[in-house]
Amino acid sequence: MWVFGFGSLVWNPGFPFEEAHVATLRGFARRFCVYTHDHRGTWEYPGLVLGLVPAEDGVCRGLAFRVAPEREAEVQAYLDRRELGDSVYERAWLPVSVGGRAETALTYVANPEHPRCRLDLSAPQAAAIVRRARGRSGPNTEYVARTWEGLRAIGVREDHLEDLAEHLGLRERA
Repeated sequence: MWVFGFGSLVWNPGFPFEEAHVATLRGFARRFCVYTHDHRGTWEYPGLVLGLVPAEDGVCRGLAFRVAPEREAEVQAYLDRRELGDSVYERAWLPVSVGGRAETALTYVANPEHPRCRLDLSAPQAAAIVRRARGRSGPNTEYVARTWEGLRAIGVREDHLEDLAEHLGLRERA
């Protein structure tokens, strides 16, 4: 089984895997568009986390993790608990390119019609939300910084990520 990570899984997979490789998923884009009220925000001050959303010409690079057959059920159950706690994300098995090979990977796609999914936020608007949010897993700025750094470490540079990082002052710290 392969798992495609496009956000926090890149720097914090939280499950056992045999190998990890940079992978590409077509037809989807990564966006800071999902309001969170628990791990990186509260109901009073929601945070923003990444969502994978359908995009006709989208290309999303992330990490593909190969899971040993005997761990597949355990890993899927863990990821379902982590990602499906609310109804914003849906489990999906999608084609990814891993080292030039086509594989099918488990990933979690945001429902763009869900009221907690906002695709219209500018970088300054997103930064204002992120700056004030903090949840049980820590400040939302930490989530953005670790995700941005993790993606840059595997060669991912996307304008919307760079814009948000600039508005949060992360680029000066890098």
